[in-house]
Amino acid sequence: AIRDDRDTAIVYVHGGGWVFVNKDLVRPYLIFLPKNSRLRLFVMNYPLSPEKKFPAAIVSLLKLLQWVKKVHQVKKIVIMGDSAGANMAVMACLLLKNRDFMQELASCGEVKDDICSWDYPVITKICIFYGLLDEKSLFESDSLLMQVCRLLVRVHRNRKVLRGKIT
Repeated sequence: AIRDDRDTAIVYVHGGGWVFVNKDLVRPYLIFLPKNSRLRLFVMNYPLSPEKKFPAAIVSLLKLLQWVKKVHQVKKIVIMGDSAGANMAVMACLLLKNRDFMQELASCGEVKDDICSWDYPVITKICIFYGLLDEKSLFESDSLLMQVCRLLVRVHRNRKVLRGKIT
């Protein structure tokens, strides 16, 4: 376990292919993180596609990072994510490390905020879970993992899954 460190927090970015899932769905699976690490945990919702286009989700993550530093005086971040959230965690690390890359994103016509001038915490660790499945693996493999994936696809195929709500 990590010592109680008020300067450090965990930021977790959920997956869902940038189109569904929200923090309420993943929160029950993350409850062990603050208990075991003694760090504060921030889990975010980000704008989902297709209603919001790139780079809305990554800008939302950058906003959270600067807010965590400004409001909660967090200086160091352990950033975590799964699937699309893992992609965003890596992207945030790259943006904060490479200011030219950040400037390029900021010059995108879709970015309305001055993301280059924000004060961000330092990302000290990254932990990502990123399982990439191609169509052949998903539909032709007989592995137990692929059987579970196919079952999940069938279960959700006839339901409306948006923003983590199944109706």
